[in-house]
This record gives sequence, C-alpha cells and structure tokens, in this order.
Amino acid sequence: MSTKWKGLVLCVLATLAQAAAAQSHSTKKVMQRELPVIILPHGLVPFSVPITCPTGSPTGCQIDIVIQEGLINGVQACLANLPSEVKVTGVGTSAQERLMVWTLKPPAGSMATYEFQPKHGILVVDDPKTQLKNGGIGDGLGGTDKAQFHFTNKRKQLNEATYLPVILQRIGSVVSLCGAADPKVVNE
Repeated sequence: MSTKWKGLVLCVLATLAQAAAAQSHSTKKVMQRELPVIILPHGLVPFSVPITCPTGSPTGCQIDIVIQEGLINGVQACLANLPSEVKVTGVGTSAQERLMVWTLKPPAGSMATYEFQPKHGILVVDDPKTQLKNGGIGDGLGGTDKAQFHFTNKRKQLNEATYLPVILQRIGSVVSLCGAADPKVVNE
C-alpha cells in the first residue's frame, strides 16, 4: 500500500474513531456527515516547499502548518498546508537529538479554533529506523499550547519518516477534522 493511501486510511480511521468517541448524538451526526468532506480534499491538499531545519537553533526546528478555510457543499472545511519535506541535516552516531515543533497558523479573523488531537496529534505512518520519539502536545519545553505538537528526532541514522497531522477544527460545539497530506521528515 502506498504511503499516500496509508495516510488516507489513517485519516478515515481517525475520523471514525473521533466520531465513535463523541459524547453527544449531535456531534456524532456532524462527524458522520463530514466524513466525505475529509476524504475528498485529501488528494487535493497542496504542499508548500520543503524546508531545512536550521543547525544549532536553541529552539530546535519550527514547522508552520498554514490552515486554509472554505466551504465544501455548504459545510465549513479546512485544509492544512505544510512542507512536503522537513530536512534535518547533520545525522550521525554523535549527533544530538533535535526538537521538532509543528505550529498551526489559522487565517486571521477565523471564527474557528484549531488544535492537534491530544493523544495522536501527529501520526507517524512510517519511520523505518525509529528516529522520531516522545511526541506530544505543546512545544516540548513545558508549553501546553494545543496548537503545537512536538517530536524529538534522534538524528542517529539516515531516515525518511512519513507522518500525518490530525488537526481538529472547532466552531462552537461542532468538531471536525482538517484535511491534510502525508509529508516526510528526512534525516540527511
């Protein structure tokens, strides 16, 4: 199964899990109604240009996820635009671990709030050499902002890890998922 299809399957599974976990009947109905909204834009989500993490940065590697909003079939939807690759250089047995922090950037004046899903804010779809560890909400330095998610990159081996952000959009009491593609973290 291709990485793109794995990402799509995980997105659908995350949507179904979120719907099943919803406490109120009305939230379940909204999640079920919006399931096609999540599936349709997945292949259309644009990537931004690849970025390279700065070496020696005391705050690690900062990755912005720009949120785009719009209506699909009259339903408010969102797409997450992120770099197709995040390159991390200086890999080797003596390399120090690098903190990586993804931050959501919603449009100015948005009526919605955006956050990473608390337990699975970024799903690591494929990490053959297990270089990403300790993922969680916040900046990894004690901050607990739900619009941020972090991982520590071991940087010990050449690696390509594919991940999928799980981003929630809240408009009042209605919660839905943003469409997102499955980019890579590349250790060079």
